[in-house]
Amino acid sequence: MDTPTKHKALISPPRATMYDCSESSVRRALDAVMSTEATIRLASPFGQLGEDVFGRMREFNKARMGFDPETVVALA
Repeated sequence: MDTPTKHKALISPPRATMYDCSESSVRRALDAVMSTEATIRLASPFGQLGEDVFGRMREFNKARMGFDPETVVALA
């Protein structure tokens, strides 16, 4: 198996959990493939995220228009 295929297989479970975006299922899937102390680099607007990735994403979403600040869910 070539390297790109191995990488795709490795991240397949976390990607699958991100479709329903349940924080607990995504956390479990990410914990299975990476250290909890890993730094994640994402494209803008997030930039570099440390340990509390979901906390940073919640704060970003609260600041965006069209999101409920309590549930951080997109408004229809």
